[in-house]
Amino acid sequence: MILLLFACAGAPDGDTAAAEPTCTTAVTWQNFTDGFFASYCRSCHASTTDDRYGAPVGVDFDTEAQVRAQESAVRRVVLDGSSMPPGGGLLPDDLALLREWVECGGR
Repeated sequence: MILLLFACAGAPDGDTAAAEPTCTTAVTWQNFTDGFFASYCRSCHASTTDDRYGAPVGVDFDTEAQVRAQESAVRRVVLDGSSMPPGGGLLPDDLALLREWVECGGR
């Protein structure tokens, strides 16, 4: 019982390893994230999109580098704020995988 309590207590103060997410799956740009952005985002956020429906010019998600450059906005708007895409429709499992990719660096 005591071991169980210590296991649930977390790391001592100042230990940054406790704050890092546990990265147990292999979510990568190639096996998930590219398809996520193709399905949910590129109809407005692509460099080749004619009608951006109000999406800011230059906020494009064509490549992993472009998404990484906007990673804090993706976290704030998609994962934390749930305000994109405008019509919603994101599957909870897809959001969980996107969060893991963002938090774990796609490793």
